[in-house]
Amino acid sequence: MKRKSYLWLPSLLALLLLGCENDAVQSGSQAPSESTLLAADSQVEMQHKIVTLQGVIKPANREVPFVEVPAVVTLEELNHGGEAKVIASTLVKASYEEGFLASYQLQYDTRLLKKNGKYYVRVAANQNNQLLWSNNILSSGVAHPRSDSVVNITVR
Repeated sequence: MKRKSYLWLPSLLALLLLGCENDAVQSGSQAPSESTLLAADSQVEMQHKIVTLQGVIKPANREVPFVEVPAVVTLEELNHGGEAKVIASTLVKASYEEGFLASYQLQYDTRLLKKNGKYYVRVAANQNNQLLWSNNILSSGVAHPRSDSVVNITVR
């Protein structure tokens, strides 16, 4: 009985699947340059996504009417002219069940953000068109607005 040699079969399959010539050599392409890699990195960094900013709001002292008082929490962008643009907002209220604290959570799309913008959280409670309390926006800046973060706030 004669044995047939099928050693050539894997080579033929490899040629059919991979092709006869190396495409990289044929097209003259090279390894990606450093500038190409940097462009790809910045593209990944600039991808738009939904991020969450959250935190706890607490009063500086017990004299502030705080519990069960509705407050508006906003993420704002400060432009070069000193004007504020609201990116996201929510309404919160401290309760006895929450331990005299108010928790907030803002979600927004990063496509709303400018590349070198300055962002902060503003909290204010009004009653009968009168400001009851607010926060110091200079101490509530958002360092990394393109990623999930936590900013806890004390109001006066």
